[in-house]
Amino acid sequence: MEYNDSLLVKKKFDFGMTEKYSDFNELGKSKLIERIEESNFKAWPYKELMEYDKKGNIIKSIEFSIYEDLNGKTVNEKATTYYKYDDRNNVIEIHREYEPKQEFPIPITGGPFLYEFEYFRYKYSKNELWTKKYKTVNGKEYLVAKRKYK
Repeated sequence: MEYNDSLLVKKKFDFGMTEKYSDFNELGKSKLIERIEESNFKAWPYKELMEYDKKGNIIKSIEFSIYEDLNGKTVNEKATTYYKYDDRNNVIEIHREYEPKQEFPIPITGGPFLYEFEYFRYKYSKNELWTKKYKTVNGKEYLVAKRKYK
């Protein structure tokens, strides 16, 4: 780990991953702004960059990956995801772009499909905490999460 004025700026992991941090908040907590994988394991994109808004929300994420397609051709992929938030810092929109272009939706093993555009809305309790989260894709709205507070 590397520190600058007692603030973490770089962290190397045994499995070949390096994380770089910057833009410290008033409490001295750093934000991850770059992650680089240097191993042959390739469980993650080899490079990931993140941009944050003033509230600490990720507003843009770029992932760079290299993989072989089904025909054995090497593909260099750039996946950019944009996020928008409501006044309560809840995600209300996700927009994805891929180079080379991908056809949506993209199936994810063990998870929901990824769509080019996903929209979210929330129902809030009288205490301003969300109790229901809805997701809209391709014009259809789905209830994706419920929360109960005690």
